[in-house]
Amino acid sequence: MLTAITSIMRPNTPHAVFTTEHSIAVGGHFFSFANVQESVFGIVHAFCVDSLVTNAEHPKTRILLFRMLQYLYKFYVDGADPISEPLPTTPNSSELIHWETTEHGALHLPDLDAMDMFVGLASLCNYCILSNILDPRTYNFPDIPYGHPPSATHLDQRIQHDYNALSPSDRLHFSYIRGHAINLIHWVHSKYLFVDKAGQHQEFITIARTYLHQQVRAILGYKIGAEKKGLRGVPNCSSEDLRRQIELLFAEGMANFAGLSLTEVRDATSLSWTPELTPLPRGRPLAFNGTAYFTLEVQCNTRHTARDPQVLGTTKGDKMFHAGSDNGFRLNPISKKTSVDDDVEGEDEEPDDANHDADVEDTDSIDEIEDVVVGMLGAEEPMNEDGDNVQEGEDMGNDGGSDQAADYRDEEQDDTSASSSDWEYDNWEDKVRRRKWRSW
Repeated sequence: MLTAITSIMRPNTPHAVFTTEHSIAVGGHFFSFANVQESVFGIVHAFCVDSLVTNAEHPKTRILLFRMLQYLYKFYVDGADPISEPLPTTPNSSELIHWETTEHGALHLPDLDAMDMFVGLASLCNYCILSNILDPRTYNFPDIPYGHPPSATHLDQRIQHDYNALSPSDRLHFSYIRGHAINLIHWVHSKYLFVDKAGQHQEFITIARTYLHQQVRAILGYKIGAEKKGLRGVPNCSSEDLRRQIELLFAEGMANFAGLSLTEVRDATSLSWTPELTPLPRGRPLAFNGTAYFTLEVQCNTRHTARDPQVLGTTKGDKMFHAGSDNGFRLNPISKKTSVDDDVEGEDEEPDDANHDADVEDTDSIDEIEDVVVGMLGAEEPMNEDGDNVQEGEDMGNDGGSDQAADYRDEEQDDTSASSSDWEYDNWEDKVRRRKWRSW
């Protein structure tokens, strides 16, 4: 006689399967918003100590967390109709089909009426912001087996172009989701206030920044501690590699999340957050237009702002990667390394946008503005309908750095556009801006 036993465990629960006789065990995974904080804890544990806590990683399931964030974004930010719409039925449809609803249904939409729901939302946003950092492919390479030691050329490509096993489309997806998370935090900030025990009002932007910094510092401290104990985490990822990825994330953009200090992380011992705050809807909600990532002023004083998640979520590392992808991740023999700000305390730099805006401020039309940008960039390269370079440069089968460097030196005499990787990723950013101008 067969007896079926079903067991459902909370995420991040140590477990093992033991049976008194030969049996077949079938397992699966699902994510629950009510337990999303614990799910993120489990991902961090697997990242830092790997096989010590798990016998199998499931990185492909993490896209479900991205979809969960997009689901919340769809209803909260975009204002989708939360009322489910029944699917059209046919005379032969079953009773089950009759009650099916479309994806527009909000049956799983959490009610933002208790602090634990906001903790879950902030945890989900943090994971989506850090998803590139916590992905094992960030520390490995596409042309060698996963986990195998990289060559010196690979390491130089990582330093100069943030080269890794992620594809250009993966990087774009991470940027897009990161931008959604940033916008969702801003949306909550515009709609809610939080009251502490002293009766003081706390802004969600401040709360979310503090929680994100706490988790980043705790993850780095966890990784350093695991290394000291000889515990192996994600292959080819040292604590210094992790630190560099964090610095790339906070080096540019992320304006509302600046001020992160990685000087001392020994006091960051917990990923958990249990604030004693009470959420209250704002009596007069703030206007939410997203974070203005770019402002264009022409003679008619027309002002364009947008909350494009793709641009909001693009980091310095993303720009380096896409610029490197455009030229096949060739190494620059003049400047082998791209500097990353050692101090991520929130030191602000003058954005390039200010200079570009000054250059085009007196132009009379969008066509003239585009001519100015094309003039700054030189001859325009052939692009596809998305505006990307037609030659994606995704052939990464490099045999070694010496031949690579020799080929590049020959090219260098006629092409000075790749004289520094900094210029390359700035050039890539300009291409993005030019596509925006065209759309306007």
